[in-house]
Amino acid sequence: MKQAPKKTYQIDLVIQSLGYLPMIICYLLYFVENGFFILALLFQFLLGLAQLMSGAFHSVQYANVQHKRYFMAAIAYLLSLFVFFPSLEMLIEGGVDFLFLPLLIIIPALIATWYYRLTWLLYQKAPTLPSSNNNERSIFQEDILDDMM
Repeated sequence: MKQAPKKTYQIDLVIQSLGYLPMIICYLLYFVENGFFILALLFQFLLGLAQLMSGAFHSVQYANVQHKRYFMAAIAYLLSLFVFFPSLEMLIEGGVDFLFLPLLIIIPALIATWYYRLTWLLYQKAPTLPSSNNNERSIFQEDILDDMM
């Protein structure tokens, strides 16, 4: 298993932070003003897309087991929502409102928090790539053009 470099996790964290932090702030502001709820759902949707793409990328490119587990569980959760949520609405006539909060907000927000934390922990453990300074001498210490002339 190849391990992703620190720069990859850094980019991943920045992209996730663009959706995660505004989502949490909007959910907190929802208690003050109801208009923030739709904005929070939008950020949650964008964060979910970013995390799904991240999970797919890390599980394919670096064969990371934790990312693969997350990706498979997230896909299974989404498929079950698409399959079972409409059938629940037919079974419980108009009583799906109480399922909306846990199934579409609380569980995905907890999953997003777990994945954000996973990315942060892997970022801390990731190796840094050696930087290429111009002051360092290259492997070849002689100029190729000098040999040709």
